[in-house]
Amino acid sequence: MTQKLMSLKDITDFDMKLQEQLNRIQEMMNLVTEDKKVICGQCGHSWELSDGGNDPYTCHKCGNDNSKTELTEKCWKGYTQKGMKTMFGKQYPNCVKKTK
Repeated sequence: MTQKLMSLKDITDFDMKLQEQLNRIQEMMNLVTEDKKVICGQCGHSWELSDGGNDPYTCHKCGNDNSKTELTEKCWKGYTQKGMKTMFGKQYPNCVKKTK
């Protein structure tokens, strides 16, 4: 069995892309719980959705916008999009490895 070794550049590129993905997931972690509480993805402060006033998703502690947004980004090289997935209440591309 022969495996291709990754070059340092490939590993660095992969690491940077992975870090970007982790940052995106962290941004997406702005949650609304089942009991209608909003949890800020930046500082962790929580409040009742009904107590939010004119902008119920803006954190009253740090000012972070916790509104639900759709993540739109391209799939990695060698992967193709097969619809969308929901994670932490937000949509993002369902990227699957291309078959040969």
